Amino acid sequence: MWIRRLSLGFLSLGLLLVLAMVVREVRWYALASHSPEDIALPSVSLFTLDGGIIDLRAYLGTPLVVNLWASWCPPCQRELPMMARVAEEGGVLFLFVAVKDKPERVRDFLRERGIRPSRWTRFFLGDELLVRAVYTVGLPTTLFFGPDGKTRGRHLGEIDERTLREKMEVLK
Repeated sequence: MWIRRLSLGFLSLGLLLVLAMVVREVRWYALASHSPEDIALPSVSLFTLDGGIIDLRAYLGTPLVVNLWASWCPPCQRELPMMARVAEEGGVLFLFVAVKDKPERVRDFLRERGIRPSRWTRFFLGDELLVRAVYTVGLPTTLFFGPDGKTRGRHLGEIDERTLREKMEVLK
């Protein structure tokens, strides 16, 4: 008798797990299938590394490259120094938003690589609201916004310098 109850419990648990996986896959497909033109600069809070808060829409009117990354993400670790170097050439503001990361870890990562905020770069912490608002499913994700707040492009995954420069051209 107890074996039968135990079997039914495992069967129920298994069905719940399968259902959760299906819902997750459907959500990821729905998010990834949005075209970049569907995304406008969202009104979400970004958190500065020293504890301040700013709304992303405060940058409306400025051409932007918004990079969602994390210090624990190997492709992010590879691309971020190159992106910061390209940003220093000017003309487009880069917002680097660390997702699911701790401020002290982000500060350590930037210090270890000699990357500092500048006229053309800003560093923030973001959360799940931002990830959902821009319909992304993984890191790194790079979005290109015109001064009007409309998306001019999106790149999922690690971006190389040539592709970054090509996508930036439509913002200048």
